Amino acid sequence: MTRNDYVSLRRPCAGKLACAVVRRGKCSDAPTYSKKKIIGFFLLILSHFLITNTVFSEAWREGKITFWAEEGRKWYGYIMNADGSDVTKLIEDHTAMRIYSLSPDCKKVAFEYSKDDTIYNIYTMDIDGGNFIKLTNSKGYMPRWSPDGGKIVYCVYHPDYAIYIMNADGTKQRKIGKGRWPDWSPDGRRIVFYNERGDIWTMDVNGRALKKVTNGQLPFGFPNYPHQLRWSPDGEKIVFEYEKHIYTIDVDGNNLKKIEPPVGDSCSSPCWSPNGQKIAFITGLEPPRLVIKVVC
Repeated sequence: MTRNDYVSLRRPCAGKLACAVVRRGKCSDAPTYSKKKIIGFFLLILSHFLITNTVFSEAWREGKITFWAEEGRKWYGYIMNADGSDVTKLIEDHTAMRIYSLSPDCKKVAFEYSKDDTIYNIYTMDIDGGNFIKLTNSKGYMPRWSPDGGKIVYCVYHPDYAIYIMNADGTKQRKIGKGRWPDWSPDGRRIVFYNERGDIWTMDVNGRALKKVTNGQLPFGFPNYPHQLRWSPDGEKIVFEYEKHIYTIDVDGNNLKKIEPPVGDSCSSPCWSPNGQKIAFITGLEPPRLVIKVVC
């Protein structure tokens, strides 16, 4: 793929965000491009007015993308439409928030929060900032909603990372294994995660029936372990970040592929589109860019 295969689509959104999203060869408020370019990367350029440093994408559901960003050395959560419109800061007066997961019905968000930026716990709130509810009291991290919205998988650090499942209201918290960056299979029956021993695994929701996904193809190990594991909507693949690059792999461990970023950028924080045909991730350019890549 050459430099000309990348198209930067710029459209102002209330003076804050310039972006566009391509859907099956059509782009809102933008001209139609050749098939060659549509199969390439499409850039959502985040302006300096909105983001001053790092940006992380979190979820892409039913036309909504959530992300969190460092602005003036404080972290804020945002939600926007997938076409870049209606960029909304989720909450104004709480600044130590991170790792967002949008509920399947797009009405709530689960996240890490700390009043003093030291001990984080899992909270939920409505996407308009209402119903701010604390769910855990034991260093909760990395929450992910189940596909039916009834449960949340997350991690607890004490003294190592362990994986827990709880009801979406915080009840019935139970440990199911050790690891980090858990995510649900589309049918809600299995969890993918990174095990501290050095590979990506899956297990059932009771912590049993463990299966290896990776088997030494990449040299995982502290501090270079995979981040942001995400199970594809069709249940066939896992996408993850490793050493500032994005990879996909089949759930059975085959077809490990590195997604080449535009112009040699580093990249991070992948998430699947609802139909599994695209992956959104962040590049390391200044200003940061939210990139959409067609993968199917």
